[in-house]
Amino acid sequence: MDYYKISFDLLNQPEFADILSYELGEIGFESFDEESGVFNAYIQQTVYDKHLVDEICERYKGDFTLSYKQELIETQNWNATWESNYQPIEIDNILRIKAGFHQSRPEFEHEITIVPKMSFGTGHHETTQLVAKTMRNLRFENTQVLDMGCGTGILAIYAEKLGAKEITAIDIEDFAYENALENCMLNGCTKIHVEKGGLEKIPAVSFNIILANINKNILLQQISTYANHLQKNGLLILSGFFESDCDELVKASYNAGMEFVSKQMKNNWACLLLQKN
Repeated sequence: MDYYKISFDLLNQPEFADILSYELGEIGFESFDEESGVFNAYIQQTVYDKHLVDEICERYKGDFTLSYKQELIETQNWNATWESNYQPIEIDNILRIKAGFHQSRPEFEHEITIVPKMSFGTGHHETTQLVAKTMRNLRFENTQVLDMGCGTGILAIYAEKLGAKEITAIDIEDFAYENALENCMLNGCTKIHVEKGGLEKIPAVSFNIILANINKNILLQQISTYANHLQKNGLLILSGFFESDCDELVKASYNAGMEFVSKQMKNNWACLLLQKN
């Protein structure tokens, strides 16, 4: 699978990186990184639409000076780049996400080893870290968990490490499904069922906890489905959106029979914890 790398020069306007992450995520971009004032975004070649990127630049031209370069990256080079540059993610002292070539650090409560193939799915993004912190404060022992939009499986693996008895992990993308399977095997997981697809893959059971780290628009469309699949007093963790989106998501959750419990934030990104009435 080949990707386009789109590079924006943000040397004098770094505050625009969060906006770009959000806007580009809405049109299919999957992963992001920054280096020396350059913001890079990655998207599958078959999904990329230059006109949509130009529309974003036009929309914000009054606030920022935007120009970008595009580069086609073949699959082999794409994976090699991530593997060679990947650095461990350390979330307080509770969780460390590393590649197989990194040494273990026993001072962390839990450690997850992955095959790093995507930036957005390797724990670097703020939303993954926010969800992990929220999970750490909940009781997972003997729970039934759904990880919707599981990406490369990090949160599902963490749920098993926290004691969940059965986890269903679902993602619509081939690359995420395949990497999630790979990462589950690498961590010796035995309680995670990885499925490729969308809502139709959710089993007809009631979950104690549902994780959904996707984006605002998809979450708004799917919140009622999540609520229907939660047990009474079940918990829903949502992320993948900005703090400014929280009120809209809380309102939609309330309409679906859920109530607000707590919120965490990092660099304008947010994570909501909600409970079914």
